[in-house]
Parts: sequence; C-alpha cells; structure tokens
Amino acid sequence: AISNFKFLYIQPSASSTVELVSEMFEYLKNEIDITPLESTWMLMGILVDTNNFIYRTTFRTFDVLSKLQSYGADTAKAQRLLRENYEEYSKKVAVINTLKIIDGGYGITVCDDEIYERSFLAKIADTVITFDKIKVAFCIGRIGKNMVGISARSLDEANVQLLMEKLGGGGHYNN
Repeated sequence: AISNFKFLYIQPSASSTVELVSEMFEYLKNEIDITPLESTWMLMGILVDTNNFIYRTTFRTFDVLSKLQSYGADTAKAQRLLRENYEEYSKKVAVINTLKIIDGGYGITVCDDEIYERSFLAKIADTVITFDKIKVAFCIGRIGKNMVGISARSLDEANVQLLMEKLGGGGHYNN
C-alpha cells in the first residue's frame, strides 16, 4: 500500500482503475496529453475490467470512454489486441463442457489437472455467468502445484465476495 500519497480517491463502484485515473485528470492543474495509443490501451483496460461492459458500468464509465475517444482511442484496434488465442479458447470450451448446474442456478466448472493462470479461471466464470438461469458461476482449477483457485461471478443475485471470503479469498461484490 502507498502511505505517502498526496491525494486519495476511492470509488468502490468504479468500473476500473482507468476510470479512476481518468476522473483524476480533472483535478490536475496541467493539461494531460494522452496519445491515441495510450488512450487505446486505457480503453482495453476498461474492456477487460468490465468484461465488455457486463460488470460495474455506470454513466461515469461511458463518460470516460467518451473522453478516451476524444484522445483518439481506437475501438477496433483494442478489440484486435484483445483477441483470444485459439488453443486457449479450445481449453476454455473443454472446461465449460464440464459445467454442472446445482440447485437450478449455481454453475460449477472444473479444470483438468493442468496448472492454469487465474485469468483463465476468471474467463471461464465470466462466460458461465452469461448463461440463462445461472445466478452464480464458479470455475475451479489448479493455479499451482499444490494450490487450487476458484473464480466466482454473479450479476446481481448474490454477493460472491462474501462467499469467497468464507473460503479464504476475496474480491468484489460480483466477482
């Protein structure tokens, strides 16, 4: 944690750190000059953090997007840079095919014994929560030789942060 800060701005409902940083520009004395490439990368940050505007978006998110476009953010370029690798996609589909639906609304997927990045588990949970009638999505998989990770998602029907805290993890209200 940074303890010698000059300015503290906390907004738990923000869609991403990009939203927070962009909003702070208004409080700076000097004009911020952002290149089209930098604004495209910032746009990519919002796309990733909101899962293409599924989570935590408000009117403020779209205000920031408008500002980024005025700096030259390129949506098509951002989408090209965020394309998914075919092999990873195939693995993701294989894990999604393990989906079990418990009590009519809890979608649980389990990876094989390979070791995966946490982001891989998150992408699967992000996909499963988009399925009809799924209230809470979980993806469980190895993230280390002796460590199992769980990624959980909900839209607005459950607070998965509290659930994951009981299992020793954490997160945000819906992820």
